Formats: sequence, structure tokens, C-alpha cells
Amino acid sequence: MEAKPLYSTRKLLLPALFVMALFWVTWNRRPTTTAYYGQAMGTTWSVQIADPPTGDIQSEIQKQLNIVNALMSTYQPDSEISRFNRTDTQPFKISTQTQDVLSMAMTLFEDSNGAFDITVGPVVNAWGFGFPPSLKNPTESDLEEMREYVGSNHLTLSEQTVLKDNPNTKIDLSAIAKGYAVDNVSKRLLEMGFTNFLVEVGGEIYAHGKKDNSSWMVGIEQPQQKQGSIQLILPLENAALATSGDYRNYKERDGVRYSHTIDPRTLNPISHNVASISVVANSVMESDAWATALNVLGEEEAFRLAEEYNLAIYMLLREEDGQFRPRTNAAFGELLQQQ
Repeated sequence: MEAKPLYSTRKLLLPALFVMALFWVTWNRRPTTTAYYGQAMGTTWSVQIADPPTGDIQSEIQKQLNIVNALMSTYQPDSEISRFNRTDTQPFKISTQTQDVLSMAMTLFEDSNGAFDITVGPVVNAWGFGFPPSLKNPTESDLEEMREYVGSNHLTLSEQTVLKDNPNTKIDLSAIAKGYAVDNVSKRLLEMGFTNFLVEVGGEIYAHGKKDNSSWMVGIEQPQQKQGSIQLILPLENAALATSGDYRNYKERDGVRYSHTIDPRTLNPISHNVASISVVANSVMESDAWATALNVLGEEEAFRLAEEYNLAIYMLLREEDGQFRPRTNAAFGELLQQQ
């Protein structure tokens, strides 16, 4: 008599199909990215990688951020920028990294007609937005005195050397250094062989490649004091995004609202109807700095310069009834079509 198999093909097939189905469900429920988090430069950072993780990624990211902070922090007394700020008018040697950031800052100072200015820090402090914050306002005499040394025209940049013509001139890179740090981390991830990732430092973002065969989806916040409300979801691929606004950092005194964003040309807080402006560019350093500059300029001048320099922008304008009206240009509209 022919021996019967212990299990029929059907009995074997059903459990196998069940296991395969279970594996498929488990695989599709797995996290599609590996996430890393940390703190640096007085804020938080996060990185998502859609490629298989290899190497000590956390340490490499933190290392790149620490390098930038050690060079450009105004809170670390031994940083390159802090040491420059304590010097007189003699030439001061700087690193290649600081040279790159200062070069971009000086270019944007010219391109924005003075709206982006890395020497405006003393004015920000005078209006009570430094550390610790205060409700004090400067007098007109205070502002006149600061006009003698505030302005990037007081700086001269040459081959890895910077000097100032007034010893009171100081540099603050807070409106551009985080963007440069994101670019640095992104460059390092590419060197490590990753091609699909999202890097964020303090809200400044760079997206490279894809996630699940689609563009990375990033949110632009509503300009409200509380965090978490999303105004718009933007597909982003091989591009940088930065947002500047006055909706979270401001003060009120005697019924008057003062923005923390100072117009370097007038040395006064901005007072126009732009609640926030988001800029998409090739590098985060560029989008970070331009977001600040365009926020200073206000609606019409910001729109004109965005067109001139081929920047994709999304503005939220504060209406009299408290609502927000969006305004975009064609370059930003094209981004919304990418999925």
C-alpha cells in the first residue's frame, strides 16, 4: 500500500499562505523611516531616513551640529563669532565654514537692500528681545547711537578673514546658522550613502529624495501663538524650506504690540500685515536668510524680490478681522502640484 503523506498539499498551503499574509501585513505596518532626535544650537533637531540605517547615524548628526554651534554660537564665549565680537578693528581669521556663512549673509544684505543684516543683534536686545527678555524700549537717542555701528557695511570679508571698522559692531548669525547646520547634516548623510531623508533643525527643513516613492510631506504652521495647527501640507523633494513670522515671539506694552523682528534699516520692529512667510530654495541657509529678509520687507517688496530671485514663497497676511489670507507666487504653486 502506498504511504500517504503526513500532510496534504492543501493542508500545507493554507498555513504557508497565512504566514505569508501575516508577514506582508507586518512588513507594511513597519515604520517606513528611521527617526533620530536631539538638541543643539539652543533648539531641537530631528532626522528621518527612508533608507536602511547603517553606522552610528545619531553621533554623526550631533557631531555636525556641534561643529556649527562651536563656530557660530553667540552664547558660547569661546565660539569663533563670540571671539570676533570681542575684538577691535584688526583682521580676524575665520574658518572655512564661517567664511561660507558670512559670504552668504553679505550677499543677502546687498540683494535685500539691507533687510537682512547680521549686525542688528544689539538693536534686538535694546528692544527687549535678548536674554533675558524685558519690556523696555530704546530711546531715540539709543537708536541714534547704535546707527554708528549697526550695519553689515561696517564689515569687510576677505579670504578667511573678517574685520570691522567700529569695535562696537557685533555679528549674530541666528537667522542663518541653523539653515547652514541643516545643509551640513544633509551633506554628511549623502556622504554616508543615504539618498532619502528629511533633516529639521529648529523648524528649518531640507528634504532629499523620497519617502515611500513620493515626495516628503511637510507642514506649514498657522501663524498662531500655540503650536500644532497646520495651515498647509507641502510636498518637498531635493529642496529646502524655512519660515519666518512674528506670531510667537512678540511683546505688548501700553497696548502696543511689538514684533521681535527688527527692520535693520529703521532699527524699529516691523509693523506690516505679514504674519508669516515661508521660502523654498535650493539650500536651507538660503531659505532661512531669505525668509527673515522678506519678512522684514513686507508684502509687496517681498513678492517683488521673490520674483526677481526666483524664490518660491507662501505668505500668510493678517487681516483686520483676525483671519489670515494666503498669497503665493507661481513658483510655489508649481510645488503644490508635486506628489
